Amino acid sequence: MIVATPAGYRAAKLGQSTPVVMPSYYVNLVGDGAAATFAKLYRTNPWLNAGIRTIAWGMGRSPLQTFERQDDGQRVAIRWTDKTRGRNSAAQRIDKALSLPSSRATRIGPQRRMRRTMVDYLVYSNAIWEIEPDGTLTHVPWKQCKPLQASDESIIGWRFNTLAGSVYRSPEQVIHFCSDDDPDSPIGAPPIQALQHTLALHDAIQRHLTSFYGNAARPSANLKLSPQAKKEDMEYVQGVMRDLYQSPENAGKVVVTTGDFQPITSGTDQSQLVELAKLSREEIAGVLRIPGPVLGFLENAIKSNVKELREQYIRDVIGNWAPSIEDDIWTQMIHPMGSVARDVFSEFDLDKQLRPDMEGMATVSGTMGTTATLNERRRWFNLPDLPFPEADTIPTTPGAAFLGIEASTGTDPNSGEEQITEPRASDKAPKPPRPEEVPKPRDADLDGQVNEPK
Repeated sequence: MIVATPAGYRAAKLGQSTPVVMPSYYVNLVGDGAAATFAKLYRTNPWLNAGIRTIAWGMGRSPLQTFERQDDGQRVAIRWTDKTRGRNSAAQRIDKALSLPSSRATRIGPQRRMRRTMVDYLVYSNAIWEIEPDGTLTHVPWKQCKPLQASDESIIGWRFNTLAGSVYRSPEQVIHFCSDDDPDSPIGAPPIQALQHTLALHDAIQRHLTSFYGNAARPSANLKLSPQAKKEDMEYVQGVMRDLYQSPENAGKVVVTTGDFQPITSGTDQSQLVELAKLSREEIAGVLRIPGPVLGFLENAIKSNVKELREQYIRDVIGNWAPSIEDDIWTQMIHPMGSVARDVFSEFDLDKQLRPDMEGMATVSGTMGTTATLNERRRWFNLPDLPFPEADTIPTTPGAAFLGIEASTGTDPNSGEEQITEPRASDKAPKPPRPEEVPKPRDADLDGQVNEPK
């Protein structure tokens, strides 16, 4: 296991705990008094679905990497597959848990586990990972979780409702992700709760337009019959009109009738509905902290923000949500391990996604000749390292000697700072001779004999 459960498992407190009052995960709709759950709105509202999936898929494709900070301040990437003497270190066990799929029962890979986590994280503002006995991490759907609260309003345990019954877990056996802070509850307030009126209005617009086009015969015209018409005749004419001219597929058909057909102007102001729909999608993007052009709002887009759309997506969208996940993993999984993981932390690898295209990479590779070694630049293109030592050193200036090969480092005895000294005289290349030192060419006679210069 990564984290050991404390002795006693807080069983005494669990007996005195009370379930946390969960927030209302539904929105009251306009009109008929019905309600829609957050999960249903996520599945049916196109802009809410697009915003949440944009974040979830972006986080899923950004792998979590484990690093360890060295004594000199540099951080080193840790891989659980690296061969070590004895058992793996604490950093390797953490990297293994974050890199491997969930338990054999669920068979969910790390990318899908993160996507599911982010959907719960954004829909309900909470998500749960269970730390299995073998050290693997399993996502538990939030609808199956029930936090247990003590008298001081702290979470002292969790109850998972499974098909086999209720299962209790201590806080040390789970990782609780919370996207927001609610002053009245130990669990976060869902972001969708701030959009309840926006989502209700958007749902009303959709239902209104669906009914408007589904009942196309009602607003199209008024058919007057004779006042002496019988009920059977009225029902017959009404049925004929409904069968022949109702629904969008019958639009444009010619009406042949003995009654007085009076067209009715449509009562729906389409421009206002369009403006309301645009306003609702902008509010959804604002709550999810997604820039408009990233979500597809290109009305006010300009060339600069469309060109930088990819970088804006990683920096402003994924970069806003990633630190919160990293902080919860460090606080609830890494920090409790004690001194063995004191300098260990995990981060999402966003650098690879921020790299430019091939043309831009070639330009950057040329300009970084004095900053990155040749092998480091070759790894950007997934090329193998070159075997000669010059490929792992950095030249001082283009065409100059390589640092680490012919130049040496030393310490200033006065300041104690490290400084680069000049190459040794024996290692320096021979200087070219001066012009006056170059021997003059000997003159040759016509018969081929050479005369020495005077």
